[in-house]
Amino acid sequence: MTATKSHSLFRSTAIVGAASVLPKAMVLVKDVAIAAALGRGDALEAYLLALAIPTTLGIAATAAMAPVLAPVFMRLQQDASKGAGEIRDVLRQATLGLTLFSVVVFILMWLFRDGIVDLTAPGFAPEKKAMMSAVLPVLAASLLFSNLAGLWSGVLIAERRLALAVITPAAVPFTILLAIFSGNMTADADVLAWATLCGAVIHAALTGWVVQRRGWLVGPGWPAGLWRREGQGLFQQYVILVVGSLTMAATDLVDLSMAASLNAGDPAAVSFGAKITMIVTVFGAGMLGTSTLPHFADLAQRDRQAFIQSVRKVAITVALIGALGTVFIALFGEMLVSLIFERGRFGEDDVKAVAAVNFMFAFQVPFYLAGIVLARAISAIGENRFLTIGAVINLTVNIVMNYILMQYMGAAGIALSTSLMYVVSCLFLLVMLWRTLRKPGVA
Repeated sequence: MTATKSHSLFRSTAIVGAASVLPKAMVLVKDVAIAAALGRGDALEAYLLALAIPTTLGIAATAAMAPVLAPVFMRLQQDASKGAGEIRDVLRQATLGLTLFSVVVFILMWLFRDGIVDLTAPGFAPEKKAMMSAVLPVLAASLLFSNLAGLWSGVLIAERRLALAVITPAAVPFTILLAIFSGNMTADADVLAWATLCGAVIHAALTGWVVQRRGWLVGPGWPAGLWRREGQGLFQQYVILVVGSLTMAATDLVDLSMAASLNAGDPAAVSFGAKITMIVTVFGAGMLGTSTLPHFADLAQRDRQAFIQSVRKVAITVALIGALGTVFIALFGEMLVSLIFERGRFGEDDVKAVAAVNFMFAFQVPFYLAGIVLARAISAIGENRFLTIGAVINLTVNIVMNYILMQYMGAAGIALSTSLMYVVSCLFLLVMLWRTLRKPGVA
């Protein structure tokens, strides 16, 4: 049984990995095109800071969807008499909640955009603040479509339609690329913002179409009685995960915001410096997060010992692979930065600045990947509160270490702080999972 489950997990991970190639390649090409068109200029930094705000909120709202939906889908689908109807009712409530949340966020970001800019980018010059303020409502409008796409991707993951869930996000970088190329490799913050909004609309449309073909596309609603039967428990789990996701996602916004108080170009150096490491971490996290969740949720309900063995095996394996990735990035980082980004307005000085940041980001890889596995295992046994506690610890560590290290190392110190944060995060999740599994009756 364990061997069969391990083979199934390997197959699922391989499928997700293959399907992830297209969107990750599109993201990389998009970043290269942006670097060539804008370098580390003011327009790019205004766009990056403005994008980080709705992105943080979007991640918070949607990252919790799959961990909450997958176990519910598996349990309700076993009830042939009313399971499908109950699932649709859950989706109606989720659609309503995400829609209301997105609309409220858009209104607030539109009304208070100048104050938000002053708060998140106090070190920006007035001209750069004006650029950021102009694009903030456009990017805020993309939140609704990103949230709906995230909900529907969670449905696909719960149904083990893993490849479809990871291919559709390619729409966003593809749309941005079209905008840059159609402008003959010239762009500004407005062009990037509107392209991001169009990409989010296309992403939602594609994902919604796939979900509709699976028979799960429903409109927003509040089915009578669902709150007592399923909604209240799901909402509690979801809120716990949202708080954790928001806190964790805020680390990227914090990094960019604190980098904005340094020299001009440092926020862009932090963003570009994370790209090469993110090729490994996001690609690996996408595969692991998508494939391990339904696998662990299934084992946790049926075979405690097999669940423990699987978590241990996967976590150790990905940590070792991640360590090799760290060594590779550390040794060849500057060459990779030059090879990927050095063209157009991205020159030799930009390469050196970004390579220094990239070197410090590289140390997070094994801890980041192992942490994804541990987080999915924790979700599978319903102990999502540990993820929220861990996220609060992570954000605290990140802010404190950012402040200390940036005084001595500049933008590279912010990158090192992020790597240290993931070390702390991985160790915390490991201890919490180990303590929970020692209790009788768990998993």
